Amino acid sequence: MMGLASFDSFHVRAAILPSNRQRSRSLRGHMIWVFRILAVAVATVILVLSLQPFTGSLGVNHADKVQHLLAYGLLAGLMALGWPRCRPVWIVAIAALFGLGVELAQGVMSQGRTASGLDALANLIGALLASFALPRARSLLRRRNERMR
Repeated sequence: MMGLASFDSFHVRAAILPSNRQRSRSLRGHMIWVFRILAVAVATVILVLSLQPFTGSLGVNHADKVQHLLAYGLLAGLMALGWPRCRPVWIVAIAALFGLGVELAQGVMSQGRTASGLDALANLIGALLASFALPRARSLLRRRNERMR
């Protein structure tokens, strides 16, 4: 009787509680959607801030290029995390085309903004750095975690 009771409780627990592997997959799936939503939010913020009327100078020549690099690096990094099966070259292409579209929109609108090839280049470099550095960082973290086990 004892064996039957433990057999039943095992199967009941297995049917009710997800395994560690199932929980890990579920969490990963949820995190992917979090990264996707964050990527869309960052793209929206970039678009809104880029198309607002420009009110003044940053003070330092070409200091906005660093902002472009960081913003598009963040966008590409979130895209890479949100779409992990997508190749980095496509992440870079999408982010760079988005940046190019924003620059063209700035050139068309008369809000004190102008299209800038240097801004588009900074967008591309930021996307390149993030999308190609992120997989490398992941593999280094995996190796470190495997060594710690």
